[in-house]
Amino acid sequence: MKPKRDSIHLFFLIDALGWEYIKNRGFLKDILPYQSSLKTILGFSSAAIPSILTGKYPSEHGRWNLFYYSPESSPFKWTKILHLLPESILNTRSVRKGINVISKRLSGYKGYFSSYGVPAKLLPYFDICEKNNIYEPSSFPNVDNIFDVFIKHGISYKTYTYHYYTDEQALCEVLKEVSNNPKPTYFVYLSEFDAFLHSFCKNPDMVEEKLDWYEKRLTEILVAAEKPSRSVRSFVFSDHGMTPTRSTYNLLELLQRMRARVPDDFIYTLDSTMARFWFFNEWSKKEVTDLLSGQKFGCVLKDEDLTTHGIKFSDNRYGDLIFLMNPGELIFPSFMGKVPFEGMHGFHPVDAYSYGSFVTNCTDIAIPTKITDLFQFFVREINIV
Repeated sequence: MKPKRDSIHLFFLIDALGWEYIKNRGFLKDILPYQSSLKTILGFSSAAIPSILTGKYPSEHGRWNLFYYSPESSPFKWTKILHLLPESILNTRSVRKGINVISKRLSGYKGYFSSYGVPAKLLPYFDICEKNNIYEPSSFPNVDNIFDVFIKHGISYKTYTYHYYTDEQALCEVLKEVSNNPKPTYFVYLSEFDAFLHSFCKNPDMVEEKLDWYEKRLTEILVAAEKPSRSVRSFVFSDHGMTPTRSTYNLLELLQRMRARVPDDFIYTLDSTMARFWFFNEWSKKEVTDLLSGQKFGCVLKDEDLTTHGIKFSDNRYGDLIFLMNPGELIFPSFMGKVPFEGMHGFHPVDAYSYGSFVTNCTDIAIPTKITDLFQFFVREINIV
């Protein structure tokens, strides 16, 4: 059955709304009773959300981890003038904030921009993959995102994202709109549940309270949108889940014991659930590979693994070698934060906690099973042919 011409489509992307956190609870089950898990891809939101918006894998849309090797285009290359400063000054919060502000302004990048905890002396080697606001048309150079498709087919829509709104503000604005003169299509990205779970995923009472908060506000919107003259087709989904941390490993300490040195022989990023390396000679590659191949807390990804997960890039911009941690085991210290997270994502997609969620009030659809299905699902749902 095709949706009515006067249908309102409400698409809510809740970052890190993992299936393991709602499968027994029944998130919004009274109003969105049809629910299932949603398989993610290997990587973080910097890869998963572009895959949702385009229906492509990272090797096709170009986005995987936030940082990739490209000293020629690095927005941080100007920071080489600061490298005479002592490390104790160079990596302070105030200096790093200045580096972020100046680098973003000089580069003109409009997307998510952060240097995280990458040591300042390594920053000039890296570019940032999200140069544009991915929730706008024309944000991917080689593929269309769903907003390009909306524009091409004359679909009236509105987006709400962290670029302009907190979760609270976004939900309040959508409530006002659907109660009065709504557009036919809404895409709402709610980012804050991810940060919450990083800190509190092991506290079931706090998780329950946070889910209650989202349920209450989403229910208000869905009820307010219902009118006798129109149908409301509602969808809540996520990009990935959140795996509770079991243990941490100091990979940096192991690397510092090697003969090979940074940045003369190789450089790397420590991304909490994975480590990525770029080599400038063969013997350093062998030394790092031998070191990592002997570790039980993770594994070196083979070429066939990269192809299977859609992260094989011909120029190895995201790494000559990628070491993936076992689910629940974190690299710490890492470039992702100064304290170990209570939960993390970016592990293997088949880990139970990696799965996202999909919930809806619609019975006349084929439920998507993986996040790369969502683009074509959006297209079919709003009758773009």
